[in-house]
Amino acid sequence: MKLLEIFKNSKKQKTSQKNEYEKEEIAELENILKQIIHNIDNEPEEEDTDIIKNKIINFIGNSKTFSYQSKNIWIIELVIKIKILENYSQDLAKYRALFCMELLNQLYLFEIEDLNELNKTEFEMIRKKLYQYYRFYDKLRMERKKKFL
Repeated sequence: MKLLEIFKNSKKQKTSQKNEYEKEEIAELENILKQIIHNIDNEPEEEDTDIIKNKIINFIGNSKTFSYQSKNIWIIELVIKIKILENYSQDLAKYRALFCMELLNQLYLFEIEDLNELNKTEFEMIRKKLYQYYRFYDKLRMERKKKFL
């Protein structure tokens, strides 16, 4: 699978730069990614997508405080890559793309916990990327509401 290759390449790059993850954490993240790849297709049940979405959000950060650590920005970048790849993939991939868009939309509302001068630029860059998905998803949601009114 091309998505798993991207994850493994990203994992190698980030774990070699920073040894901030335990082996168990990397295994957990890989498991979540496999769930996205294998379980988000053919109009998945909303309960299933919510469970997977909550797993990745809780891995990246804290859903109660709406924050994440700077070391996890690369995971957000990975979700963006999945979203972009799935746009140009087979028909069933549109559900993964929508899942990623919804996830990125939620992550836009999060703040970085350990913001400092070193990671401020990186945070601003990821916020700009997330804003694109936030705006698009918001427009999509508004169009759906109009159809049902």
